Amino acid sequence: MGTWPDMPERFLVHESGKYSHGTKADLRVEDFLTPGHPSNYRAGHISNYVYMTKILDGAVLAAEMAVRLPIPKTASHVW
Repeated sequence: MGTWPDMPERFLVHESGKYSHGTKADLRVEDFLTPGHPSNYRAGHISNYVYMTKILDGAVLAAEMAVRLPIPKTASHVW
């Protein structure tokens, strides 16, 4: 198989070093992420934590899961 020269290495800390959060929420600049909201992953469950990651693939996966699970569907976002 050939290689993809422009393909970044997967599941490594993003080069910017910034933390990301994958969600279906449409956030704006200066919005705060706080626990205590309905879970994106389990109906009827309140999230006690806000999860952040420096691994962009993890945030993308979380956003994709949030919109594919059977809770009201919207677009996904990575912040």
